[in-house]
Amino acid sequence: MSFNFRSWLRRVKLRLSGKLSGSTYRRERKQYADRRRLCLEALEPRETPATASFAAGAYLIDMGQSTQTIGNALKPYGLVYDMVTNLKVPVNWAINPAKTTFRLDAGDAIPVDFTATITTGTKNYSGGSFIIDSAFLTPPVVAAINNWKAQGVVVDTLAAPLTTDIFGQVTSFPRAVLDAQNGKLAVPYYTNAGVPSSSYQIGNPTDLDHCDDVYILPHADPANWPVAWSQALQDFVNAGGGLWAGCHSVSELENLLVGTSQLNFLSTGGLVDFGSHSKGTPPYTYNSAAANDPIMQIMNRLDAATLNGSEQIYVPTSLQWRSTTTVAVFDPDHPNNPTGGTSPFNDAAVIAYGNAYGDPTKGLVMYEGGHSLAGTAAANVAAQRAFFNFLLTQGILHAPKPSVTIPTIVAGQSATLTATISGGSGSYSYQ
Repeated sequence: MSFNFRSWLRRVKLRLSGKLSGSTYRRERKQYADRRRLCLEALEPRETPATASFAAGAYLIDMGQSTQTIGNALKPYGLVYDMVTNLKVPVNWAINPAKTTFRLDAGDAIPVDFTATITTGTKNYSGGSFIIDSAFLTPPVVAAINNWKAQGVVVDTLAAPLTTDIFGQVTSFPRAVLDAQNGKLAVPYYTNAGVPSSSYQIGNPTDLDHCDDVYILPHADPANWPVAWSQALQDFVNAGGGLWAGCHSVSELENLLVGTSQLNFLSTGGLVDFGSHSKGTPPYTYNSAAANDPIMQIMNRLDAATLNGSEQIYVPTSLQWRSTTTVAVFDPDHPNNPTGGTSPFNDAAVIAYGNAYGDPTKGLVMYEGGHSLAGTAAANVAAQRAFFNFLLTQGILHAPKPSVTIPTIVAGQSATLTATISGGSGSYSYQ
């Protein structure tokens, strides 16, 4: 994870001078680990989500188009990468924390995150749209955004001040290690989004180091791993690193032992082995409690995208999913669901996520059913959006937290500004 101190300090200076909007952030709720919170303003430390204000001229990246395509729903993640990595521009992620419904099928009501006045009139925004403050819209930034617009990204210009809920601010894009066995399955997701290969490397768990933020584990066989690999992955997750896993790597991983320690990150006692349960029985149920979670900012069912491969759904044993696990998409009618217990914790899951072992100090883990999510159909776009939403969420939780002490400034007198950075990973350069 990299962090550009000069860009952050420029933002602080703009706020102090009153040239940057959004200076009021109000704490709303607490969902993830405190030590992973993003705090960008030294004078206004905050937890996510928060309420932020934006002046006219800000750019709104609309993620809620009713017809979701590679261009309008996946390329925006490439835009976010471009902004935070190449141009050092923070991107705000606007999600309504009161949402309790999804837009899954044509004809469903679309839950609204916020309503804004733009240059063409009044418009509702859904699906976790992004906002770029007008203070950062320099000619090079505008030129870059125009390039993304040409690829299908829908960008509007704010015409009147806006105050809305912000889940978090993306300031860097997570660096990933894609598992050497089949990490190539995730490469088309990055390609569809326009996120370059420089944001990941191919390797195994022992290649993880302090510069990496997430391990991507599609179809793989952790049961055949050397002990060193299993131990390295567990150490990485225990230290706060993220993990995304798919296909039958999930049940093998959850049942894996490292010495006497089990890698049952999201379940209480492991999962039914992939060869011992049947496939899913869609249509699946979408957990209304997850409608306002950043990972679940999607605009279509993803069921069809997961109906491939050796494990399309994850079945808990009688010990169920952990109470701290969000079972976001599940199959309440699956024939192998354990008897007893409480739904959805006793239900087969298509998407489940949460902090490993239910411990908020450990990394964020996500399981997503199916062998490959690649494709251009609406379900595939939704499934790939969930993948990138996980990455952005992990990036926000794993971001460095700068803190600055600004003394009283007196005209004509020198003053000392002190800044420190905590959290995140790797080393920092002050410029």
